[in-house]
Amino acid sequence: MNAKQHLIFRPDVSQYQVSNFREIEKTHIEEIPNVKYMTAFEELEQNSSSEVVVISTSQTPVKELSEKLKAFNIKLWIHPNSGYDNLPQSFVEQANFPIVVGNTIRANAVYLYSVQCLLDSMGPIPFYQQWEPTRQFERKSFRKENILVIGRGHIGQKMTSFLENSELEYQLLDPFLGETTINYSKVTTVIVLASLNKTSHHLLNKEFFNKLNKSVTIINPARGKIIDEQALIEYLKSSPDSKVYLDVFEKEPCDFSKFSFHKNIHLSSHIAGVYEDIDQVIIEHELNTIKDFFELEEDKFKKKYERLLLKNKIINDILI
Repeated sequence: MNAKQHLIFRPDVSQYQVSNFREIEKTHIEEIPNVKYMTAFEELEQNSSSEVVVISTSQTPVKELSEKLKAFNIKLWIHPNSGYDNLPQSFVEQANFPIVVGNTIRANAVYLYSVQCLLDSMGPIPFYQQWEPTRQFERKSFRKENILVIGRGHIGQKMTSFLENSELEYQLLDPFLGETTINYSKVTTVIVLASLNKTSHHLLNKEFFNKLNKSVTIINPARGKIIDEQALIEYLKSSPDSKVYLDVFEKEPCDFSKFSFHKNIHLSSHIAGVYEDIDQVIIEHELNTIKDFFELEEDKFKKKYERLLLKNKIINDILI
């Protein structure tokens, strides 16, 4: 074990984490020898000679923080909340330390959220308090579905595997990977599962919606800025029979009243990646990453975390 003192700097936590998350995280992390956990920059300044591990969230002002940390010896940056839109590509490219993200933490939750929305769109189960002899069940048939999955990343792959195993017809749209040929006349459901970059920003725009039928289900648990919100609103106004499930928005927090005109719209507040034991999973990810970084040789660490190193996600000058 490395005998040097390491400072774990945690400037903020996500809103969905429990109120005493910092205390729980501190207790676990400080079980690692020669490690001190802190949350205030002023405290960090008093230990400027130590090596630093930074843990950030999707709300961390990375640009401003990285400027303040220039004088510090940063050895590792952990971004366990998976979404890394707030990490500027220039920061990732110039970093002389590994940046480890937590793709797997959020992937299963977002995939399952999407499946739940898809099943809900088929029609609710008519539960009763007593026997109902008519045996009526008004739900759509999956046999008639043609699902457009947007994004073939780690979440999109889970969704397409589910659709294939369920023998459901689907199409795939991913401009970055060259998947652009779509028969829009067949599409009944759109599920947005892409990451946000310059190839996906406003991918669902006025031109996109003009190609859709007027009774399509749209599910977006990925990133709000992938959808041009004004174009979506215009589509919904002309498509009263459509259904929409939105968990993310162009501007957050979002004023939900803008969607109140539509009868079949279901809104949640950026919760697709949240689940019962997410705090525990995040801490386990942090502990494993920190311990491996201290104990493994550099090449072995990079090999083990190859798919989680953010610099490896820059492909053709795009952070995907």
